[in-house]
Amino acid sequence: MRTMVKLQKQFGTSNSAASTILSLMSNELKKINELKPIIDVMCSKSLKDRHWQQIKLITGSSNDHLKDLTLREVLMLSVHDEENIKLLKENIDKAKKQDRLENILA
Repeated sequence: MRTMVKLQKQFGTSNSAASTILSLMSNELKKINELKPIIDVMCSKSLKDRHWQQIKLITGSSNDHLKDLTLREVLMLSVHDEENIKLLKENIDKAKKQDRLENILA
């Protein structure tokens, strides 16, 4: 992100094409940074099919293969509002606790 800011300053308005591209890339990186906590959460190895079904309900996704989503597809999910983020985090916390219990009992 810092490199992007440096490049934007370096090019300034002298090269409008480069400036436009850098601005678009900067906006995309900001979106990704905002979703990083959700992306981290969705990469949890504790998630089982039952948890993915709950994530599917929370996000309103019709995709049956949420665990195979690309970054672009994650960005398109309805995970931007605070309530969905809260529900996703709660779901992941439950999954981690259940995973620990399953490991203890195994």
